[in-house]
Amino acid sequence: MKTFKQEVLIIAKKLSTMDISKTLKEVRENINSSNNVEIGRKFDGKSLFFSATNETFNHFYGVLLLNNEVENGKVSDVMFKGATTFSDEEKSVYLHGNKILMYAFNEIRKEIDFLPISYQLLLNPYASLRTFNQEPIELADTNFDYSVFNELGNSFKNTQLIKNVKTTFLASKKN
Repeated sequence: MKTFKQEVLIIAKKLSTMDISKTLKEVRENINSSNNVEIGRKFDGKSLFFSATNETFNHFYGVLLLNNEVENGKVSDVMFKGATTFSDEEKSVYLHGNKILMYAFNEIRKEIDFLPISYQLLLNPYASLRTFNQEPIELADTNFDYSVFNELGNSFKNTQLIKNVKTTFLASKKN
């Protein structure tokens, strides 16, 4: 049986060869190259969305949230006021990336179903972030093979940490 770390590395390798990874990379490269300012050409600022979310490690959700706030005029930072926002195609690609990450999280969360749902949801990496309207954007690359995550939950469940949490939690329920 593979460890959780080994399983994550296997998944990362598989994901890197999938169409969605190539599409994400292309969209990011196109956004970055659109900001190579030439004389007389306006700086569109989209790549700043990535810089603004870099330290919080929430690229997909973070850039989409910031983009939404710019679109709705809710951003207070002068650097982003008037910035060009993502096209529907760009939003679609990043929403799909976010959906994939949430799917992986939910596969892991299923393995801690012995905990109350409120505890499980506390582990959600997006629980403390603001929400935004994700409709009516249609997701890109709907042919994504989610079976890549089949073993993720099982390897997570078999980590010593989760075994200890489960043992402790279940013992406390008996008392």
